[in-house]
Amino acid sequence: GLSVKNALLVNVAATVVGLACLLPGERPRSRGHWLEQVKPLVSAATPMGSYYFVLGLRDSLVLWTLQIISPVSAWSMIGVFVAASNIARVPSMVLTTMTTVILPSVSRAVAVNDEPLARRYISQALRFGFIVYLPVCLVVMTQADRMMQWIYSKDFSGGGVILTLLIAGEGLRVAHAIFGAALNAAGEARKAAIMTVVSLVPVAAMLIFLIHMWGGTGAALSSALTVLMSNVILGTLVWKRFGTFMNKRSAYNIGVAGCLMFLVFALLSNFEGFFFLPCAGGLVAYFASLVVSNEIPRQDVAVVVPWIRVKPYEVSG
Repeated sequence: GLSVKNALLVNVAATVVGLACLLPGERPRSRGHWLEQVKPLVSAATPMGSYYFVLGLRDSLVLWTLQIISPVSAWSMIGVFVAASNIARVPSMVLTTMTTVILPSVSRAVAVNDEPLARRYISQALRFGFIVYLPVCLVVMTQADRMMQWIYSKDFSGGGVILTLLIAGEGLRVAHAIFGAALNAAGEARKAAIMTVVSLVPVAAMLIFLIHMWGGTGAALSSALTVLMSNVILGTLVWKRFGTFMNKRSAYNIGVAGCLMFLVFALLSNFEGFFFLPCAGGLVAYFASLVVSNEIPRQDVAVVVPWIRVKPYEVSG
């Protein structure tokens, strides 16, 4: 039957099978030869593994602290927090798959000493992440209570504020994933791991204080602030190594489009009975602003809207 024990056994078995498939076809000639081959891999994998282990520990720390501090009578709030977390992680999980592209791309650029290309990869990844995630924030933040009730039940109607804070934190997590992948690709995973471990002390203090003050809402707020703090640390390391973030023009265009999106939403919110109209109007204004400012060029629009014709000389080679 289904159980945690059986799930763990299946996970272990799948891992063993996967490792067996990855074994090289040629066996090492001697133990010393094998160690010589494995040593560079271990030296690179250890700091990266430590970095991702601490990140997982820090994410679990929020729920553990909430369970320890909250009284038994408030444990229903923990269920609301977990439910909101499950919704908030969906869009960020999709976007953080960019790290599987950023890591090898920046690694290759660094290996051939092409620093401008590495900077372009990082800048374009941040640009793409913010363009896609801002409308997600609009839809989820403005329909948080309605979404919690629709996905779960009316018993979760009080989780709108928690979901709003968590979705904001998950948006910051996208930038965090890009920064971490860039540092790992540049061979500076050790610095990222050390700074992440050091930040656990103030993070734990902040968690205890905010959860003690506001319960589940404090846990969601501390989660967002934790990622923001990590972004400042990793962003500083990325800036020192590559000297770049997002292009200023792109940041301006996306910021203006985001402000216009929320403004249109606020203006259309007076039309009661059409709950979808404010979101739809805000999204249309957002993408229209990006197209007009050429932040989303005609070539990209033509991929989605096939009846828009692009002249041959406008297509980049």
